[in-house]
Amino acid sequence: MADAEAEWLYGLPLDEFTAARDARARELRQGGQREKAAEVAALGKPVLAAWVVNMLARDERADVRELVPAAGAIRTGKAGADTAFREALDRLTAAARRLLEAEGRSADATLQQVAGTLR
Repeated sequence: MADAEAEWLYGLPLDEFTAARDARARELRQGGQREKAAEVAALGKPVLAAWVVNMLARDERADVRELVPAAGAIRTGKAGADTAFREALDRLTAAARRLLEAEGRSADATLQQVAGTLR
């Protein structure tokens, strides 16, 4: 699978995913790239919470880079790690809310799923 194809598709607004995936698979098939077309066609549309987490990983990299080691530090009992983790999680959750609102989507239930995934 061409990772660039998946990277591009998963970076699109969620409502554009299916049409863009199908169009790209069709283009590849017409260009004689049947195997690559089948791989693109098989890419699944992410659920809303997964899409939000993916967008956060793309757009809020600094906070994600802070969250991951803070989680590891919590597991090892490092002092102050919980504060760093909570602060990064709060910033990411706020960014998720802004993203959902910009997309015209209800945030509450999805934010719980996003926060759960990030934790």
